[in-house]
Amino acid sequence: TYHIIQRLCTSGDEKASVKNYDEAVRDYWTAYNLIPNPKNQYGASTWILMTMADVYFLTGEFESCLGILEILVKFPDSVGNPFYHLRKGQSHFELGNLEQATENLLRAYDLKSSKIFQHDDPKYFDFLKSQVPAPIKGWNPKLNFFQALMRKFKP
Repeated sequence: TYHIIQRLCTSGDEKASVKNYDEAVRDYWTAYNLIPNPKNQYGASTWILMTMADVYFLTGEFESCLGILEILVKFPDSVGNPFYHLRKGQSHFELGNLEQATENLLRAYDLKSSKIFQHDDPKYFDFLKSQVPAPIKGWNPKLNFFQALMRKFKP
């Protein structure tokens, strides 16, 4: 079963790399369904679901992306993963949920600094910078998440 899951994920990756997203998602779901229950006991489940969330984000299916990310809350190594918070914040941004967008984009920044934004549309980092006061040393140094939140909500 492990080798089948591996082959399906590789196939999904290859299809996603040429923007054949529907077939990629089918391969990922098939692989995910082969993982025994309880699925949240297997790291492969986290990776597969995170990859599907990314594909949904890339195709503009932001509600589907958030649905997968909500499932991932119960899986190892998801919450606290910078990419998890990046995609969650971006999806909330696209759906107009600006408070949740700010919270998750700030978490992604706190975990990975501005590097987390370098491969995506600059509008997400620009939005974050418009919502939270800049750190004393500017935006490139790592900002402490809780300090930024305290400044944000300070009268």
